[in-house]
Amino acid sequence: MRFFLSLVLFLFYCSLVFSQEKINNEQQDKVKVINVETAVKMAISENLLLKAQKYSLSTKRRSNTTRFNALMPTASISSTLAKPNEVQMPTPDQWNLSWQLNTQLTLSAAIYNGIKYLAQDYELGLINYADFESSLKRDVKKLFYSLLVLEENIKVMEITIEIAEKSYKQAEINFRNGLTSELDKLQAQVTLETLKPDFVEMANSYQSSILSFKEILGLDIEDNIKLEGLLDPEIYELDIDDLASSSLSSRYDIKRLVQQIKLFKTDLSATKNSRIPSLLLGYSKNMVFIKDPFKDNLGEKEDWFDSTGRFYIALSLDVIALFPFMSKDTEIKNKKERVKEYEASLSSAIRQADIQIRTIAMNMKKSINKIRSLEMNEKLAQRTYELAYQGYNAGTVELLALEKAMNQLSEARVRILQEKYNYQAALLDFEYAINKPLEDLNGKKS
Repeated sequence: MRFFLSLVLFLFYCSLVFSQEKINNEQQDKVKVINVETAVKMAISENLLLKAQKYSLSTKRRSNTTRFNALMPTASISSTLAKPNEVQMPTPDQWNLSWQLNTQLTLSAAIYNGIKYLAQDYELGLINYADFESSLKRDVKKLFYSLLVLEENIKVMEITIEIAEKSYKQAEINFRNGLTSELDKLQAQVTLETLKPDFVEMANSYQSSILSFKEILGLDIEDNIKLEGLLDPEIYELDIDDLASSSLSSRYDIKRLVQQIKLFKTDLSATKNSRIPSLLLGYSKNMVFIKDPFKDNLGEKEDWFDSTGRFYIALSLDVIALFPFMSKDTEIKNKKERVKEYEASLSSAIRQADIQIRTIAMNMKKSINKIRSLEMNEKLAQRTYELAYQGYNAGTVELLALEKAMNQLSEARVRILQEKYNYQAALLDFEYAINKPLEDLNGKKS
């Protein structure tokens, strides 16, 4: 009997272990491993704001494709069944049946401007879409690398808290044994308690950044992700003067202003051309059934009377638009000022863009120098840790001192990682600012 119960309990335990392993494996299978290239592809494919940009661009593309419809004539067909109120001889009770055809083609210089405007507006849409896509790629990469840095910071903070807990326990033991004062014990406790809220804040910041990262990639909040990658940017030596001067015209903000000025000028020309006469080509036809439509056959041609029908050519001119200080004249003057406003904004944007490119380049140089300095500090921390490790093995250094040396080494590496992120972020901003891939830049060195 005992053997049977033992066997049952053993099988039950094995089933629980197997079920738990199966659940763990299923959870691991659901975890999405994401590197920086995968993140960019997911954002381009699933980002909701980019999809909204696609819909907007699709609307502009459709308008551009069908812009020559403005040259199509208008046409309408109508039919009327009416009974006169007054008595008409010889058929006072007869209903009148008629149909009308009206078609007209308007030719004017403003129509040409409208066709041109739709093409230019589509080009502006292409610029806006390309700009949004490029900035999205940059933001995804920057957020990905910042998450890697946060993960390392959390690891170092966990080690720091662990060491602080051991320091406090050691101080408590020493206080009980009379080796240290109560002040030393309290100071160790304050150090430990101060680290805890900092760790919670860091963890919350990481989780908040993860949620933002998922939103950008188009993932659900419940999706489990794991980041995979290293932050090891290439170091570039760049000819800033050449890049600043040659890249200004290719920037998206400059392209956008140039295209907007073209749109305003086209709109201004359309308003001016409204003062030019328009040519109207038209044709109309009006047929009336002269018998009773409820009794007689409608298909008899001789029973239909062509009451009116004509082809006409006409000129149309808005005379009021020719007078100064009227609404049309005011509209033209306002649009001229709008063009000048955007031309001034373009000149200012070019200067600001040049300053921005040079400022980013200076930040990159600063980060390069700082990385080299921090690498020297890391070597010193590495040497300190090696000496502490040797002393610990020899029995001359306590475990706590060894752990502190290890923590200092970890902090030195995190500081390098943080500065490498600053440099990587500056590189991405620089790539966006000059609108050129980093791989195309000259002066790259390993």
